[in-house]
Amino acid sequence: MMLGVSWQTITTLCGVALFGGLFVCIHLTLTESEYQFMHTQLSIRKTTESAVAKPGSGMKPDLRHVFQERREHLLERCRSLRITDAPHAQLWHSLLTVKSPGPLEVCVPPKAGSTSWRKLSQQLADQNHSSLRPASALLVRHPLSRLTSVYRDKYLGGAPISNYNRDWRERTGTTPPWMFYWQTYWLPALVSSGRLTPPKRFLEGLKEGAASDKSLNLGIRRLRDAVSSAFGSVQDELTKRCSNSSFTFQEFLEFVVWANDLGIRDVHWAPFTELCLPCQEDYHYILHLETIQEESRMLLKDVGYPEEFGLTTQHRTKGHTNTLTQDDFQYYEDVPESLMKGVLEIYMHDFDLFGYVPSVLNHGNTVL
Repeated sequence: MMLGVSWQTITTLCGVALFGGLFVCIHLTLTESEYQFMHTQLSIRKTTESAVAKPGSGMKPDLRHVFQERREHLLERCRSLRITDAPHAQLWHSLLTVKSPGPLEVCVPPKAGSTSWRKLSQQLADQNHSSLRPASALLVRHPLSRLTSVYRDKYLGGAPISNYNRDWRERTGTTPPWMFYWQTYWLPALVSSGRLTPPKRFLEGLKEGAASDKSLNLGIRRLRDAVSSAFGSVQDELTKRCSNSSFTFQEFLEFVVWANDLGIRDVHWAPFTELCLPCQEDYHYILHLETIQEESRMLLKDVGYPEEFGLTTQHRTKGHTNTLTQDDFQYYEDVPESLMKGVLEIYMHDFDLFGYVPSVLNHGNTVL
């Protein structure tokens, strides 16, 4: 270390040098552990991108090497981080694990190809197979890309909530009724955005009940009930007055951070580390949704399934394995730095364990 210069200063300068002056840091300074985290992400990104063929390159990806690198990286980082179980993690893991003959057990969180994988699992179960080998896998997705998917699904991508009608549900394959989304997502987001002011006891009750909450979504049901109770006397009036409300992506992120600060999770955006127990379970394969067609095909082949079986996603994520696509980046273009910092902190372990870069791709430049 240079005399008279703190570790924080050196790591910040190194960060700028690494990206040729294009690195914009969310923290003005970095601690030693934060610098090590960023260094790890850059290393795993370089390794994975060199092993996975780029579109149009004509090269076949060395997927076995990719799977090995991901598994070794996960085991090494789990030993270093010593992540403990989050509340309800065992329950979530049990509900999200899809079992197929083999046995093949795959933990598939929502917004990471879960619907497609469950359909595939049903197809596998309907066939008679012999000489299958057991395997376990975890399917993940870039955390920031996953959030954009939640926004499009739960908050209609910014469209007025009045658009959530029968035609919308039929086109998108969504089943919950309008009132469920209103009470669970929209009304609470009106509170977090400041458009509605609840009684003081509302937030106090949420914080007091966080540790004892027993609902599946770790507080979302409690939040829904508290909001409905707070506005129960004017519920009908609110649904009429606010039925044409819409939510920006920034307001959605503010809601996620606001709920997180209250100890509230929803299974659709909770970190993978709280859903699939990656540091407690021994996963043979770590699958990335971004390249799921090739990776699922190899996994199924290794288990012993015929080559015609593979996963196809209706809305397949484009681009490389570890960075955000240009389409998803557009959602983050105007997100304030302070809010972005809060979002990244929620998914810090997901980025670390699964080799995703905590950044967005801006015309070829990595910008935090």
